[in-house]
Amino acid sequence: MSTALEERPAQAGAPNGGAPARRAVIRWAWRLFRREWRQQLLILALIVVAVAATVIGAAVATTTPPPANAGFGTAGDLATFQPPGPHLATQIAALQHRFGRVDVIENQTVAIPGSINTYELRAQDPRGPFGQPMLSLLSGHYPANAGQVAVTPGLAATLGLKVGDVWRQGGQARQVVGIVENPQSLLTEFALVVPGQVRAPSQVTVLFNAPGVRPGSIGPDVQSVSSVAAGNLVNPETIVLALVTVAMLLIALVGVGGFTVLAQRRLRSLGMLGALGPPTGTSVSSCGSTASSSGSPAR
Repeated sequence: MSTALEERPAQAGAPNGGAPARRAVIRWAWRLFRREWRQQLLILALIVVAVAATVIGAAVATTTPPPANAGFGTAGDLATFQPPGPHLATQIAALQHRFGRVDVIENQTVAIPGSINTYELRAQDPRGPFGQPMLSLLSGHYPANAGQVAVTPGLAATLGLKVGDVWRQGGQARQVVGIVENPQSLLTEFALVVPGQVRAPSQVTVLFNAPGVRPGSIGPDVQSVSSVAAGNLVNPETIVLALVTVAMLLIALVGVGGFTVLAQRRLRSLGMLGALGPPTGTSVSSCGSTASSSGSPAR
């Protein structure tokens, strides 16, 4: 008869490695941070800048109102006749009789010689009752008679004109007496002449005030400031929403790309950490049990 003494199994530790494993991981993470804190700080700074720019841009866009009555001057309503008919004078007189003062602006689209671009030959009274905010004098003075004209800076640069030059257009010679612009539409290029000098207008705009009257009841080509604002999809709110969406996508791309690069550089370290795993003591216990069971009994 023989007896065998089985080795006492080792006591298993905590299933997650316990405090020693946590300390080891914390020390490893701290060493990585000390080694790459500049790269992480750069990514964090990029994200902070992108978020700050988005917030500031949204705040500025929402608090900055669009030009007051853009295209309307100080009027609340406008009627557009395009192309003008033979009864234009009668229609303007009817508006004036019904609503009082009107401001008539005549525009003729003219092609720039040797180019596909165009400009407008505009007849407008700079001291009109409603259209004054649509004109701004940069230098010189406004035209005062049929032999004078004022042009926008872009048109002057294209045609090589300056104040004091004589400009021949449409078989008529006019002296350039000023440089003007439309503050409500800075991209519009036009040549300003006195009223009555546009003989073949392609569009006539009549500015007037019709408070409390629906534009549709006046005529088919009548608009008001409120109706244009309601039908304009490209408003500040839409622009802000689009900018915020694009900015957030850029922030996400910067963040994901930056942290992916840092993770790719530490794949070996992460793989070794995952392969080692936390010490659990299970292997020691199982080894002891195996040794006991396979040992030869003492005789």
